[in-house]
Amino acid sequence: MNSSILKVAYVHGRTGPHPFQGKLAKSVGGEYIVVDFKIRWHDIPSSRFRRYLSWIVCALTFPNKKKYDVFLAAGPHVSVVLMKVLKQLSRNQKIIVHLGDETLYFLHSNKYSKLTRRLLIWAIKKYDAVICEGKMGAQIAGTLLGNEAKIYTVFAGIPKEHNESNKIVIPNLKSKNIIFMGHGPSGLRTWYKGLDLMLDSFALALKNDIELKFIIIGDWDKDVIEQLLNKYDQKVSDAVQFVGATNNLSDYLNQGSLYLHCARGEAFGITILIAMLAGLVPMVSEWTGAKQAVEEVNPDLVVPLDSAIIAKRILWYFNLPEEEKKKLSDSSRKIAENYTEEKAIEKYQAIFKQATSDLGITKNISSLI
Repeated sequence: MNSSILKVAYVHGRTGPHPFQGKLAKSVGGEYIVVDFKIRWHDIPSSRFRRYLSWIVCALTFPNKKKYDVFLAAGPHVSVVLMKVLKQLSRNQKIIVHLGDETLYFLHSNKYSKLTRRLLIWAIKKYDAVICEGKMGAQIAGTLLGNEAKIYTVFAGIPKEHNESNKIVIPNLKSKNIIFMGHGPSGLRTWYKGLDLMLDSFALALKNDIELKFIIIGDWDKDVIEQLLNKYDQKVSDAVQFVGATNNLSDYLNQGSLYLHCARGEAFGITILIAMLAGLVPMVSEWTGAKQAVEEVNPDLVVPLDSAIIAKRILWYFNLPEEEKKKLSDSSRKIAENYTEEKAIEKYQAIFKQATSDLGITKNISSLI
């Protein structure tokens, strides 16, 4: 074993990490280890006792734990923290958490129960370093954790397979078609992705412009769709199209002019970057991480979580002269090119190297991709 190479254990959920976050972990040598390897609970209905028992047992029996310099967690996994608390690690071994989901916003907005909130904040504070996906998350983390926390910021990137195919998309800027991309299929993700809010906003805008269309790409349960649309009249239902999941995004991106993505706390939102690279003009909520890219196009394209204001901003966009829409479209493409997978990985490696160095680890990173 080369003692100069950083050894990283990447601890992730039972269903596997987000594909892109998994790539980031592998880019710094992360070896995949499922969080509940001893007593399974993460993807099945489990009692609180089973969950707590799994945390403790997995912390005490983590495989080959002396081998690793860093334990990188895909989210605030308590079992990783317990390894530190129960003194299973040496002083030279460090734990780092990557926060790339809705956790920070849900903490900020008190979406969790009091017990869960206290537990999560306690767990995150115990990590030696926190890597946030996007400036928005880093700002929330700073408020929650205080000045002493070591917080680092990275960004998401457009997967390679979308780079060339999206660059040749020609959006239909003369249309009044709005696009959204995001999977449910149900439950909390309907709220988190802001689908209800976007439909409310669209319905309000439609009252002033009956030519508007809303195309929703992604996997959503039939009963969720019916529940969402039942509150509107037939005109709205007729103007909304749920097309399901697709392997041919360009077929729909070619039809679009505006990309709408008003999430409640999405850490970043790669689909926003994908749409921008295709030349669609993005409009996102102020609680969507990719707003840092959208602001570069035009700050007016970042909106609050308010359906009336979003509706007015939708109408504002479609009332712009075509040449102004074209400028926004061209700017969207140009800015999206700064958020490629290659650049995101390069940034992640640099930040990870900085974080480990700040923690007193001077070993070299060895990528597994």
